Amino acid sequence: MEVSTFIDKHIKYINKHQEYLTLLSTYSEEDLQTKPTNGGWSIAECTKHMILASRPYIDRIEKRLAVAYPENTPHFKRGRLGKYFTFGMLPKEDGSIKNKMKTMSWFDPAKSKSYPEYNDLSGHELIIELKNVYTRIEDALQGSKKLNINKHKIVSTLGPIIQFKLGDAFAFTLAHNARHLHQINHIEKEIGITV
Repeated sequence: MEVSTFIDKHIKYINKHQEYLTLLSTYSEEDLQTKPTNGGWSIAECTKHMILASRPYIDRIEKRLAVAYPENTPHFKRGRLGKYFTFGMLPKEDGSIKNKMKTMSWFDPAKSKSYPEYNDLSGHELIIELKNVYTRIEDALQGSKKLNINKHKIVSTLGPIIQFKLGDAFAFTLAHNARHLHQINHIEKEIGITV
């Protein structure tokens, strides 16, 4: 795939996610904090989870971009691991989740000790913080236009044994968040928010 096409496609995902977050910011704090009756996270908890899972990637990506020399390449080819993890994360066409997975404690909004600055934020404040993370991701995508996104590697949150190509790190992060925005859509229905 052309690098410019890849980047433009992922910026469109970011814009779509940002629009949805703008809608969520119009909800009452009570709606954002309400958990479904059958259990699970509230909208605010899903938002915090997306921040906790995105921050390690965008922090690592920005560090990589800060020291990378321009070396453009016109094409991006997904790595095997990046492709597997990204497409395994995305909801299917019918909205179902193919690969169910348990959240690791450092990404659990109630248990995580990572990024304590998010611990006491309201649902509305968490939405603002997630929007800021998306802005950072978009800026990094724009900055990566001058790089070989096949060559630069980003260590996954599972540890150094799994490394993503730079392009795959962007795609995986956005796929993860798409999964949880889909979850939020289900929460809206379960707690009676009609959009």
